[in-house]
Amino acid sequence: MEIFVETVGQYKSTWYETARNLFRSRNTQRAIAERHTQQAEELRQENEQLRKQPIQLPADLPLPNHTYGPRMMALCMNLSKHIGLRPTETALRIVFKWLGIDAKIPSFSSTRIWMCRAGIAQLQMPMVGDDVIWFSDHSNQIGQEKILQIIAIRASDLPQPGETLSLDKMRVLATIPGISWTPDDVRREYLVTLRRLRRNPRHASAVSVKQMNEWVSENLGTTLTSRRATA
Repeated sequence: MEIFVETVGQYKSTWYETARNLFRSRNTQRAIAERHTQQAEELRQENEQLRKQPIQLPADLPLPNHTYGPRMMALCMNLSKHIGLRPTETALRIVFKWLGIDAKIPSFSSTRIWMCRAGIAQLQMPMVGDDVIWFSDHSNQIGQEKILQIIAIRASDLPQPGETLSLDKMRVLATIPGISWTPDDVRREYLVTLRRLRRNPRHASAVSVKQMNEWVSENLGTTLTSRRATA
């Protein structure tokens, strides 16, 4: 009240109008504070109710002819890429038990099947574009058996000088095991891959030029680069 008396000369309105406006402003601020307090109490009660409810997984309807939905499948496959198949099943059991989630956990064999199907689907998926480059080589030799590996990359994704090629830019087109690899066997697999993708590569690179030169000239009409592996 003393502050009001000392500062009343600063107002142009009468004492009555000034006092009424100040009291009205005080009542308005009190109402706003009470409303905020009520909202905070309602939020606190809602939070308490949520804490008492069991934790539920996001909505994830099962896919046709499957027991699990795409969210759970993606979770298992991505986790398996980092820690392995069996550890994924164990880790999910530990986490679900800690969170109190009552849900069925996929077995490691289910995750393995999903990853195999995803890999086959990626191999069968055509690589769209006119700047695709093929790389082929025999790798993973175990005894007499070795694998013919064909991978691809877009010319637009090639790294700048001084940079390395990242794994996510490469695409596996074919992985064919065999014991005896003659030039005719290699050309046959090239043609099978070409028919499956239905698109000619812009460029092809192989360690064995003899096995690929004839196929390139007959089917692609493109340039062949020979690159010898170095240690």
